[in-house]
Formats: sequence, C-alpha cells, structure tokens
Amino acid sequence: MPPKRLLIFLAVFAFIVGWTIFSPIMDRMMLESKNLTGSLSTSPYGYKALSELLERVQEQPVSLWEHSVMNLPLGQPHTIWFIEPGPGLFIESEAYANRMRTVAEQGHHLVFVLNRRTMKFNPLKPTQPVLGHLKDWYGLDLATENTDLPDLKTVSVKDALPSRDIAELGFLPTEMRQQGKVRQPTHYFNDPVMLNFKPMELPSEQVLLRTENGSPLLVHIPYGKGRITVFPNSFFFQNAQLTHDDNAALAVAIQELTPDQPILFEVYSTGIRNNKDILTYLATGKGFAFMLTCGLMLLALCIWIARRPMKVQYTGKASDERHFTQAHFINALSRHYVMSKDWQGLSRKMLKPLQARLDQLYPGRTLQEQMKAVAENPYYPLSLEALQAVFEPRTISSEAAFIEYSKHVLAVKGKLDAHDSHRTVSRYGAGVTNRR
Repeated sequence: MPPKRLLIFLAVFAFIVGWTIFSPIMDRMMLESKNLTGSLSTSPYGYKALSELLERVQEQPVSLWEHSVMNLPLGQPHTIWFIEPGPGLFIESEAYANRMRTVAEQGHHLVFVLNRRTMKFNPLKPTQPVLGHLKDWYGLDLATENTDLPDLKTVSVKDALPSRDIAELGFLPTEMRQQGKVRQPTHYFNDPVMLNFKPMELPSEQVLLRTENGSPLLVHIPYGKGRITVFPNSFFFQNAQLTHDDNAALAVAIQELTPDQPILFEVYSTGIRNNKDILTYLATGKGFAFMLTCGLMLLALCIWIARRPMKVQYTGKASDERHFTQAHFINALSRHYVMSKDWQGLSRKMLKPLQARLDQLYPGRTLQEQMKAVAENPYYPLSLEALQAVFEPRTISSEAAFIEYSKHVLAVKGKLDAHDSHRTVSRYGAGVTNRR
C-alpha cells in the first residue's frame, strides 16, 4: 500500500487539477447567469431572442464573437451586432482605433445598438463616452436627446428602410415585466428613456428611421466597403419586447441591409471570453496560478521525500482461508437458503422490500390503504388487484412456484419504483411581419 503522505498529495493534486479543468465551464456559467442584459441572456432584459430571431429568418449563420476585435478576420465580411457593448470594446489605443476603422473599410457592417444606461461610462474613469469613440473612429458627430415614452408605450415612427414598413415601436409596461420571477437589475427599476439623435447635417438617405416630428432614430452610413449603423434604444430589442411586430421587423430590417453576410453577436466586451478549453484557460491569469501551484506542490513533495524517505513494507500473500470477502459471505448465504428449501420463508423475505417501499410512500397507513393509494395514483401503472395478488397469503412449496412468485413481486416493485420526469423548455419567439 502506498504511504499515507503520497495518497494525501495525490488526492490534493487531483482536486486542484479537477477544479482547474472545470473552472472555465463554471466561470462561463457564472458570467452568463449574472449578465442579465447580454446576447446570451434569456431574461426579459436580455437579447437571446434577437439572435434566435435572426437565425430563424435569415439564411446566413448566426454565431457569437468571443474574441477581441483585433482577432477578427477581414477576408469574409460579417454583420456584427454590438448590443450594449461593454467597456472592453472601447480601448484607448491608436492601433485599436485603426483596427476598428479597417474592419468597417473591409466590408463589415457594424451595428451599434446602444442604451442610455451605457452611453456614458463611469465619470471617474479617464474614458470618453461611447459616441465620442464613434466620432474618433468613424467621424460620426452624433448627439442624443431624451424623448419620453407615451403612456401607451408605443412610438409612431417614419421609416426609410428598403425591405420593411415600420409604423410604430412598442414597449411593454414595467408592471407587466415585474410579474416575472427573474431578478431585476437596479438600472431597470424605472421605465427606460427613449433617445433620439439631435438634428444633424446628414443626407436624408442616411437616416432610416425618424420620430413623427422628424428627429433621427436610426443612422446608417457607408464607410469604405462597409457600413455603420447606430440605434440608441436597445430596449426595443429585448426578449420581452420582441413580441411587438414592428420591434422584430426593425431588427430584421437592419440585418437585411446586408443580407448576404454571416451574423456575429459581439460578447467579448461584456466579459464573455472563449476560455472554455483547458489550453486557452492556462494562458489566463488563473491558469498561470494553477501551473505555479502545481509546481510548488511538486517541489514540496520532493523536499518532503528527501528529508523523510518512504519506508518499503513487505507483506505476504493472504490465503483464502484467513481472509473472507463480502462476496464469499453472500454466496454462502444464498447456498444456505437454496439447500434449506424453505420457500415460504424466502417468499416472505422477497416481500419485505416491497412493504418497505409502501411504508416509505405512505407512512402511517394500513397495508390496504397503501395499496389503494397506489392504485389510485395515476403515475403508477398498477391496479389494486395486482397488488393484492402479491400480498395475499399463499403456500409456496416448490422451487418453480417460488421463482414464479419472485418474478411477480419484482415486476410490481419495479413499476412502483419507476417514475416519469418531464421538463418544460421555453423559447422566446417572435413573429416578424411587414415584409414588402
């Protein structure tokens, strides 16, 4: 038997290795559960339904982009949705700014779907607002102003979209949304405030959506071989809001501006990273800490063995006469029962587990009440007659009769132990109408 210290070391080492292997999966699950407003979230405030909507109505593939924009391949243009992008997208670097320009110039369609909550970052941090970055990157001189949502929560709009007719955008009242069991983020306790762009000197063909009074809502400009689209009211595309036909139609209309391009949803800036495998994970800070821990543990084991060498123990081979196992005991007991031919006693022993199961299901009741309760329960495919046939007194005097009775008892207990489980899968869907 290996020394105790070696077993302890191997147990601790196996725990650390196992923890590290599963850490990428656990980290991702934690990020997805906390990120209630991301492209992976199925909460009323998330945008999972938007990706599923585009996947359903578009022929192009829809996938997540879990890497930096610096790693985005330029050969195949994509339509990239930046849904409420996080600070990880807006990096203060001239090389990064040039990369963002190159991505658009090479034919990508960049769709920035913003929210008033994330239009400005923490003022204590030396970083400029989102619109400031768009101005530096693409020369878009945009400014927004508030527009209160009416009591009916619908906004009449005028569109110039080539593939859809958008008449009004809808928002479900907060009271209806709070009835759900999903934990609400503090920034959504109040109804969102709609934003529109201030009047700008843009060609009319670059403003694809306006309010009734003519204020721009959706800006779409060409940039090199690509395009830039900015919409500052992402809450219209949330899971709970896509049931409104024109909300869904607007999202599809934006995608149909470049219908031949595959679709990406950028999630890297919000913290969702592609660290799902152990090799990628080892390249992170946590992975380096794991490798350092393993090295220190191996060094400690080597020092321990050098200072206190392991003793070798020699043991003789144990004979079967002096060491009996549980298997020997069970075989001896079964042979005893068969040789005794006490079929009546054996049948009573066969019945004890079934009786224990009934006592577990319906404690404190008589046997007759227990059998009746099982027969009346729709989840158990057993009749009262079948149960009574098992428990009624009988004389078993032969091995054949005992075998037949045993099969009947085991069949009844198997049906009693069987249970069905079902689950309900809820998917968000949205009808998209108004196709020209």
